Parts: sequence; C-alpha cells; structure tokens
Amino acid sequence: MDAVGFIELNSIARGAEAADMALKTSDIQLVSSFAGCPGKYYLLFSGKTAAVQEAVKAGTRTGGECVVDSAVISNVHPDVIAAMTKTTKQSLKNAVGVMEFFGVTAAVCAADAAVKAADVDLIEIRCGLGIGGKAYVT
Repeated sequence: MDAVGFIELNSIARGAEAADMALKTSDIQLVSSFAGCPGKYYLLFSGKTAAVQEAVKAGTRTGGECVVDSAVISNVHPDVIAAMTKTTKQSLKNAVGVMEFFGVTAAVCAADAAVKAADVDLIEIRCGLGIGGKAYVT
C-alpha cells in the first residue's frame, strides 16, 4: 500500500454510489465504507498512489455536490489504518493528546501528520459515529 484515499459525503445514498464508482475505476482495496452522523457517508481505500488518486477523482465526481471533503495521503503511516480500524495495541505511557475536528477527512490527515512528525502512538481515530458527525484523534 502506497496511499490511502478518503471521501466524506453528506448523503448515504450518494456515498454508496461513489464507493461503487471508485472501486470500478481502479485497482484499490476498500478499507472501510460506512454511514455516520448526521447522515454522512465515509469511504477509505488503499492502493498504489496513482490508483488511489484515480479512485478519489471518480468517487468525488460521482458524489458531486454531496462531497464534503476528500484527500489522498501518499506514504500513509501504518498506524493510521490501525487507529481507524481500532486494532492498535497501545498503552498510555506519559501523556495523552486529543485533537477534535468537524470533518473526518481533516482528522485522518492530521493523524497521519502527527504520527509522522513526533514520537507518538496513535490510539484511535474516531470517525463521526454517535458524536454529531465530529471526529477525534487520540
């Protein structure tokens, strides 16, 4: 995996269409696809950078006016995926930091930047489920 792509939409139905188009467009792997609060839809997929870029372009074109945000992160840190899929095995050591966001895309990008910039362990990236569509990173 060279990159991840993320698309955040404000329509569940259009999100499902965007996921379908992204997967049909290029050779990517779906990491997660789910509905969140308040009626948003989130897509995360991985693959080679060019394939991910192509998939994000196709997904955002299909999502149209329902796309809230999107991003491609090249050379994504492996802890980002573990934190999103809740498979980290971290224990609290000295301190804990929390970053809170109105959009999930910004949270994913910030988590990747944080773990690349400092000697920190990602614990979780919580993506807009049951918290009014907000996201947070610990």
